[in-house]
Amino acid sequence: MKHYTYSRCCTADGLILRPSKPATAIDKQFWQRAWGNEFGPGGEVWTTYSHVGQGWYFGIILAAAMDNSPSFNLTPSDAGFHFFNATRVMTRSAHSVTPMVYTFSEDNPLMLTNGCNRPNFCMYYTSPVFTVGGMEISIYGEEPKFVPMSSDRVANIDVTNDDVILTLKGTTGESTIFTNFINGEIIRHSCTFGQTGIAHLSLGGLHSSCKSY
Repeated sequence: MKHYTYSRCCTADGLILRPSKPATAIDKQFWQRAWGNEFGPGGEVWTTYSHVGQGWYFGIILAAAMDNSPSFNLTPSDAGFHFFNATRVMTRSAHSVTPMVYTFSEDNPLMLTNGCNRPNFCMYYTSPVFTVGGMEISIYGEEPKFVPMSSDRVANIDVTNDDVILTLKGTTGESTIFTNFINGEIIRHSCTFGQTGIAHLSLGGLHSSCKSY
């Protein structure tokens, strides 16, 4: 029987779960360095995203070293997410094991505070809203990975009138937990991969299911 070691950055067999591009500092971080705090964050704010399936994007925001900085309101365009739908932003604080979800838009920016400091960096994740069967679904992804929606894990997303189905890739016998929000309510799903290393995770309802092959 194989033995796997759990990691926040990798699959069970050691594959690194990557975003679709290297993370980079936001432009306003450099503006702050040049012209002062009113032009950008005083600490480190880096962003990237995962491109999954046919045109779905999931943003990643890292904020750190803001110990002595005033709060900074980050918009989707500040984060470099202007070309995709980053309607919801989710985070899991250092003091809570339960992710929280907020509206994220140019009119509803994400407030980054000095709580995102050197010993306690902050990670935020964006998701589009999938409206199916009268439900609004936002996907946090594989919890608690640093890149919870990586194309190395999620091969595709199929959206129907009443369901959102994720095609997942893994190793035989590997188990994982995916988290999403349905109408603001947190739902967790467990998946264990079979012999093919492929699983289909249905999110379309409170009694959703995972089928492995």
